Amino acid sequence: MGVVQRFRALDRSVQVLLGVGLLGALSLVAVLVTVVLAAVIGSFVLGVGGPVQETAPQANIVASGVDTNDDGVVEQVTVRHEGGDHFTANAVVIAVRDEQSPWERYDSDVGDSVVVGDEAVIPGVESGDRIEVRHTETNSMLVSYTVP
Repeated sequence: MGVVQRFRALDRSVQVLLGVGLLGALSLVAVLVTVVLAAVIGSFVLGVGGPVQETAPQANIVASGVDTNDDGVVEQVTVRHEGGDHFTANAVVIAVRDEQSPWERYDSDVGDSVVVGDEAVIPGVESGDRIEVRHTETNSMLVSYTVP
């Protein structure tokens, strides 16, 4: 005997009771689905579920002046990745006298990523020049150095 035949064989009051119970269960499921959809859509509309903000790489970047002529004057600055996260080379700029250039301009050996041991050499600096290394994706400063 199938489900339909068993249902028809039940007393009329039992059929009504089962129908009301089934309808109540379906209504509860519909309400739960509606609440979940409203929460998801609302979070995106209000910006709660927006894109995750990038975080700056946690890298130890060190800048130091180099006296190439042994005359007591710094002629170039070396920026070195000494530890921590690696980062995409084109996501970092080096600013000298307000002119921004990608890391690759000063480090011809760099690959797609700047890793521990990579160095960028900035020639032709003068006393008072400010060298800044910035991560462009997060607009965060990795190192700042003023030539003595």
